[in-house]
Amino acid sequence: MSSRPDLESPERGEQRDGEGAIRSTAFGTLLAGAVCLYFGFVWAADAPLSASPEAEQMWYLVDRVFRWWFRVVGVGFLAAAGLSALGKRTGALLSTAAEAGFSLLMFALLVDGVAESVAMGGFDATVILFAILLLVGLSATRHSWRIFKATGTGGEVRAD
Repeated sequence: MSSRPDLESPERGEQRDGEGAIRSTAFGTLLAGAVCLYFGFVWAADAPLSASPEAEQMWYLVDRVFRWWFRVVGVGFLAAAGLSALGKRTGALLSTAAEAGFSLLMFALLVDGVAESVAMGGFDATVILFAILLLVGLSATRHSWRIFKATGTGGEVRAD
């Protein structure tokens, strides 16, 4: 154990209750939903300059799918934020699902970014951003799942 008391885990009796743990995620989930909805409506569809007219339509289709995916995940985040603000356990579960969908979206955008970079013969720095956001999304998914799993049906913290 650490000699610093602020770095030690609190005793089980001192831990926040499950409802409080769920409520603490509401604001971050709300922000994630707002950002996803923003990108869902302003995402600019593009295609590599070297793409043929047929391939260009495929690139635009993929970007439309990404825009709708952002919108659906954004609505999921907003619903999870509302439920989490109320301290509902389903808020943590819905947050886990939205974060998993976001992580999957970041992986798809990462693959798309690499494919587009290869097609254009260069490197797009947003690929790095997608990789970072993928890691953040996976970490958030794990965190929400742990909160969901740690809370019982009544919102209390389960003893392991």
